[in-house]
Amino acid sequence: MTVLLVIFHASGTRPFVNRTVQAFQIKLNMQTACLHWSSSRISKCVFFVLLGALLVTPLWMVRYPPLVDYPNHLARSFVLAHLNDPKFGFNQFYAADWGLYPYVLADVLASGLQRLIGIDLAGRAILSLCVLGLPLAILFFLRRANPEASYLAVWGPVIAYNPCFLTGFISSELSVSLCFLAVGLWLSYLYRPGLLKWCALLVLMTVLYLTHLIGFGVAGLIVTVYGLTARLSLREMLCSLALFVPGATMYLVWQLPLKNAVGFDYTTWDLHWKLAGLAFPLRGYSKSLDLFTLVAVIGCVVAVVWRNPSIRWNFRWLGVAAVVFAFYWVIPAKYGLGGGNVDVRIPQFLFIILLATMKPGGWKRVLIATAILLFAIRIGYVGYHFVQEETRLERLATSFSTIPAHARVMPLLRFSEEGPYARRGEVHLWAYGIIEKGWLSPALFHIKGIQPISLRNDIYCVKEGCGPLVDREPDWGRVSRDYDYVWAYDLPEYDSQLKAIGSCIFSESKIRVFHMENVSTSGSTGPGTLARSLDQASMQ
Repeated sequence: MTVLLVIFHASGTRPFVNRTVQAFQIKLNMQTACLHWSSSRISKCVFFVLLGALLVTPLWMVRYPPLVDYPNHLARSFVLAHLNDPKFGFNQFYAADWGLYPYVLADVLASGLQRLIGIDLAGRAILSLCVLGLPLAILFFLRRANPEASYLAVWGPVIAYNPCFLTGFISSELSVSLCFLAVGLWLSYLYRPGLLKWCALLVLMTVLYLTHLIGFGVAGLIVTVYGLTARLSLREMLCSLALFVPGATMYLVWQLPLKNAVGFDYTTWDLHWKLAGLAFPLRGYSKSLDLFTLVAVIGCVVAVVWRNPSIRWNFRWLGVAAVVFAFYWVIPAKYGLGGGNVDVRIPQFLFIILLATMKPGGWKRVLIATAILLFAIRIGYVGYHFVQEETRLERLATSFSTIPAHARVMPLLRFSEEGPYARRGEVHLWAYGIIEKGWLSPALFHIKGIQPISLRNDIYCVKEGCGPLVDREPDWGRVSRDYDYVWAYDLPEYDSQLKAIGSCIFSESKIRVFHMENVSTSGSTGPGTLARSLDQASMQ
């Protein structure tokens, strides 16, 4: 070996050997880096797949997801898709009322998807889109608004199962994801303008309007305030505001003339409600877990902000957050006839905007670990609650077998402000009877300008909107005249009145089903006539 080295040195080949060794080392380092990058990428993919699987697991593990308003929305989409199907006869009771209203996208999606995969899978697909779309939209938004701290999107799954989603406000939840998807694309447009990107934004903003008015309004607020704080040129500002012209035009033409669908009700403004609503995105089924989550979030904020010289603030997004926060305090809880709990939907938008206001510095691992821990605990409890509720809801659903197909059914449940509404999975459970047996009921959501469906018949309702929650005694004479069956839950005080106009054919726990027997036969369509005629038509 020594002799060879002497020969190489003497022959002047040493530089060549050195260059060869260096090239080999560089190639080896590149291969090692590529292998490390590939391994890191695979690990991230596995993490996101597991995270997504955990997010949607509760929605697919039960027959009846206990999302309070969800069965009613699902049944309405089913009716719209089968309106002219002679097997059901829905068109004798319901009529389509499509318009460019700011809530129709969910109905369009459900009506279209069920033709391919059925109503049950279509509904679960939309629910999955809600919980998966939120963290993905937050990640997309933060990569453009706060790229150095885009890892904060890991907090998205923590708020995916918030009270709005648990209550079944599907359109509202879809609008949150679409709002930050649109804002993220708008920020990308500001960085690199282009006609194609602007046209895509125009379509997306219009779709956002058709999804929900609240997401559309918050997007407009964000674009306006950020544009002013960023000192956009007049051309940039006009191009940005022009994105909202189609939505605003549709609102003025189709929504504003409907007096029952617009206008704030300031009698519903309440200070205690406002203070409690600030923590709305972090709430769920358990008060103890909600408190633990709130304390953990506050602890993270204090740890990051307190004596942290490496923290960096984005004052433009702080300005946006301040304006959205002020907007939350200004608006009341109710907007129009069907817009309840409007204000408490704003803190979810505010929570996401706050993620863009700071670069926490060296707290990355702590924040990620805390978010993952909270998500794991919360999703575990959601799954546990879903399974527990499934047992109760399946027992209640056994009452469906006692009511024949195509019957006119009045659902009645106790109105109560005690306890969270999100835990009342039985409120619209009866709506599965519309899907499974073709029942006819005015309690299907049908508010003009909000839901694209209306009633053809003048049928008795206990209250405006025909909701199933009763806070007054019904007119039992009209109930017996207009309905074939009453599906009553937790109303023992009305047992004697119901027995006076019908017979109890099912009783278990809190549920009672009454067949209306003492009824008026006046009119062309008596109780049971429509059901019998539809049964005969389906046999022909």
